[in-house]
Amino acid sequence: MRTTHGMALSNKASLSMISSKLGGTILVGLLCLQKTMAEPGLIDNYSNTQCAPVQSLNETMVEPALIKNFTKPQGATGQSLMLDLVGSTFEALNDEERVKQATVSIIEQNGMSITSIDSFKLLDPEGVKVVATSMESHLTISTWAEEERALVDFLVSGPSSNFNFQDVVPMVIEEYGGNLSASTYSIFPRGHLLSSEDEFDVEDKGTMNRPFTTKHQFEPRELMAVHRFKKKIFEMQSPFQHIAIWDHHIPGEDGYTAETTRSLFLDHVIQSNVGDEWVYHESLVHPAFVASPSPPKRVLIVGGGEGGTLRESLKWSSVEHVTMVDLDAEIIKASQKYLPSYSNCTGFGSPNCFEDDRLVLHTEDFFGWFEKNMGHDICENREEKKDDLYDVIILDLLDPEEIPEGEDWGEYLYSDLFFKRTACALNPSGVIVTNIGESPDNAEIIIGESYSSKKTYGIFAKKIEQIQSMSSFFGSTRVYETFVPSFRAEWSFALGMVPNSNAFEVSCAKDGEENGDNNACPEGEERNANINNGVESDFDEEPCEIDLKLMKGLINGTFPLDFYGGTTQHKFQYSLGGWDDIYCADRKNDAVCDATESILFRTDPYGWCKEHLAPGKKQEKGEPPRAEVEALCYSNEIWNLWNPVRDSMGMKDGHTTNMPMRKNADSKEAKPSISGCHRLMNRPQGIHNESVWEFLQDTYRSVVGDESTIVMFPKSGIVTPYEVRHSPGKGRGLFSTAPVKKGTLFWSHIHHAVFPDEDSFRRFLESIPWELACDVLQWAYVEKIGPENFSVAVELDQGSLCNHGDSGEANIGGAGNYGGYLLTLRDMEIGEEFLQDYNTFDNDDALDWFDDMVSNAWMDESDKR
Repeated sequence: MRTTHGMALSNKASLSMISSKLGGTILVGLLCLQKTMAEPGLIDNYSNTQCAPVQSLNETMVEPALIKNFTKPQGATGQSLMLDLVGSTFEALNDEERVKQATVSIIEQNGMSITSIDSFKLLDPEGVKVVATSMESHLTISTWAEEERALVDFLVSGPSSNFNFQDVVPMVIEEYGGNLSASTYSIFPRGHLLSSEDEFDVEDKGTMNRPFTTKHQFEPRELMAVHRFKKKIFEMQSPFQHIAIWDHHIPGEDGYTAETTRSLFLDHVIQSNVGDEWVYHESLVHPAFVASPSPPKRVLIVGGGEGGTLRESLKWSSVEHVTMVDLDAEIIKASQKYLPSYSNCTGFGSPNCFEDDRLVLHTEDFFGWFEKNMGHDICENREEKKDDLYDVIILDLLDPEEIPEGEDWGEYLYSDLFFKRTACALNPSGVIVTNIGESPDNAEIIIGESYSSKKTYGIFAKKIEQIQSMSSFFGSTRVYETFVPSFRAEWSFALGMVPNSNAFEVSCAKDGEENGDNNACPEGEERNANINNGVESDFDEEPCEIDLKLMKGLINGTFPLDFYGGTTQHKFQYSLGGWDDIYCADRKNDAVCDATESILFRTDPYGWCKEHLAPGKKQEKGEPPRAEVEALCYSNEIWNLWNPVRDSMGMKDGHTTNMPMRKNADSKEAKPSISGCHRLMNRPQGIHNESVWEFLQDTYRSVVGDESTIVMFPKSGIVTPYEVRHSPGKGRGLFSTAPVKKGTLFWSHIHHAVFPDEDSFRRFLESIPWELACDVLQWAYVEKIGPENFSVAVELDQGSLCNHGDSGEANIGGAGNYGGYLLTLRDMEIGEEFLQDYNTFDNDDALDWFDDMVSNAWMDESDKR
């Protein structure tokens, strides 16, 4: 025989009786008899507990007025607390009467009426079990006195605007004698998630999507829904947002133990955690400072009230002034008190960053501040405001997905007009960076589905539009991401470098002329493409260069940083597959995305094109025709995609427009020529990584076929420790990173590319981007390959970056029988540049067509006229 609620159920008649009673207006309560009615031995087995029915409620237990709402349909809605109570005493948890009275007290303190209460004394292990019910709830506790622990379950049913389990937890733990800091709990919504203002409607199927109760007792959900320690340290509703700071447990490194940490929540969404806030703040701030061509002196921070963004900015020795504008003064106060590490500038400024002399703090609306201080017409009056312009602007604002729809300020934020005005508030070489929230996961994107019908695309498509808005006003825009553990996601940032002419009133001028006045462009003339032409950023520098810039730029004692450095920046320079997939999911971008939406194409366009344009390649089912492939692979647009080759070359928007299109070798049309390379002299050249050299080597092999003179491996012919960096007055150069003895092998000829004829060399140049074609023409030379035969040759690896040195200056060269090899001619120290005497190359006049090609490429247009 099985017992339920203390009543013996022996037949179907008993079940029928209970069912009929539950359907009426008076509920039959069941009250277990006191312990005196049962022998102690019977208590060991719960199934032997003797219970008896109690008389009807409105006759004995409560006044009728107290149950007036009990017969109203309450709806399947409620809230549940599960508590593992720790830290009480053996005496407290083994005292049946005390535990029972504490249970009664908890229910009554919360304005509820008890309908029944049962208690049991447990013997092995020693402890107490109490079960209490009320019209609105039930509360149970099972204690393990010897372990000084107890399990508590508390359910409150029906909608309630005044009940909040977060407020109840401390009182429950205190009544039972536990320790809040040692106990763990979770709070769950139950049934329909009705708001406190809603009336229950059994036909309303939409209630599952309605908001939680008014006091948000289930928020933040990532804490309330996890059964761990949590303690509210601070909470308030400011005029602008709900602010909460919690101490809570996170899993330890072994996955089993727990570590205590502290997190900041705004409107119940996590903003940062003391254990990894530096990952977010360093990733937001330092790439912008690194990208700045000159040491930033004036910085504008929008948002960032917790202080981490300010702290990282003040670490730079060049910073003379920081303007910070945050709407909510309360978050600044709370963070300084409860999150002091965020604004700790000890050692590189005032102990409290908010008290640093370099800071001017404004607690007001940014849009209003901007109008008041920069002016509505900043783009037309930049000259008047030149002393107020900034070198770096950091937007530490709401994630785009958190911006409320329908709000005027939400529509303006991240819009074209917003980015135009912020670009105008920057100096000519300025940089802007913004948080753009969670990154898309390309594993969740189903290739080939309609862009507009995918819910996955919604917020990310909007972010793409925001990125494009930014890119409209900057010479180069980059998106990069990093994993932030407390966010449990990859987090993205967008960085705009060097404001362009779209942001300013720029006059018309003919090629090579200075800007004139702000008149409309006469017919036949074009608006200058970029008033900052020639100003480039350091975003794409090699890791060692990034670390060197950090070492020189940061205040002593702040380098190395906790997270960010050269290797981190190297990761930031590469393509982001998820963003590419979102971009290419929009059919309007088909011009720059593969018609078949191949992920390979978007992440490695060169590899895709190489495969589909291979000699003898047959068109497979579902593949685009070869003509379409050629049109795509030899278009300028392909090089404007985010891909590792483009990023590592440092190619910028607006610099690929002169790349020649490939012509058929048998065509009678005039052969195309490379031109405009002289413009490259106005800016630092990109330092190529291995993918660029591999691209050049593979393109060469595909053009010349069996006549290729290079080998595939290793990737570089340089065998001496070296690095590539810019050489003053010479462009890129090779520098020693270790002492080198005289006679050491420096470079071998393995990527020495010889072109059999003019046509193959031209086809090679036409198959690569314009910037690389200019590079090759810079490196190429004429080589004698027989008594009367000459060919064009070029080294397709880093050896091409070795600069010229006169005979007394050169430190590498050929020697003895080492044909095709270069040796060091003397001992060299760390940091010395490798130099070769190119005066020995005396065949340049042997091929007129090559001389003409080089001259044409590097000739100024005015010289041609």
